[in-house]
Amino acid sequence: DLCQLQLRQARAESDAGKKTALLDKAWKLSETIQWGGTDIWFGQSIVTMANVALARGDRAGAQKLLKQYDEILKEIDVELKKVDATGESPMAAVRYMRGELAQQDALAMKADASKKDAAIALYAQALKDFLTVFKEYGTSDQAPEAGLRIAQITERLDKDYGKKVKIDWGDGVDKVVDTQLRLANNLYRNKQFAEASAEYLKAINMFPQAGASVRALGTLIMCYGEL
Repeated sequence: DLCQLQLRQARAESDAGKKTALLDKAWKLSETIQWGGTDIWFGQSIVTMANVALARGDRAGAQKLLKQYDEILKEIDVELKKVDATGESPMAAVRYMRGELAQQDALAMKADASKKDAAIALYAQALKDFLTVFKEYGTSDQAPEAGLRIAQITERLDKDYGKKVKIDWGDGVDKVVDTQLRLANNLYRNKQFAEASAEYLKAINMFPQAGASVRALGTLIMCYGEL
């Protein structure tokens, strides 16, 4: 948890020196965690180190780390699936990160017409990773954001390349929307109606077709009534 807090603070830090110090602390703590053995926290520490590398601008270093520990991360993932704890698997963050990198690379190719096919291939790779997170790791922290990324990429493929993609969302949409609605529900219970309505709208607009979104409309109306 301390690693995650340091990483989050580093991303928001404008002072280069303070940012470097926070990233160094997160990296060293991750190494300390790894001495504890190859458990769930070992996997999370690898993900943290990859994120530290990205925060330093070292994309190649982040990808190298994920590749280096790929087999160990997969073994941890298998064990967590056996006890129905996929939401805690480090593979959710790994697949999300891979999708994010592919999406960024594809977007950077937009201005170069000669790279059209390469950009489409990268978007396809990103969609595959995000869909895996969305469907196989629906209870993970990354699942809701993965759903949003999928929607962004399908829109981008249509707008930039005339490629229409139909997504089979499966049965996971309601679970993801329910996760998105947790904050809104808490705000509503605390009578913070303006803040709650903003969070309800965010979830509803992300997946308007979901049953959970339809149910959330009722509570959103209640917020408006209170306001």
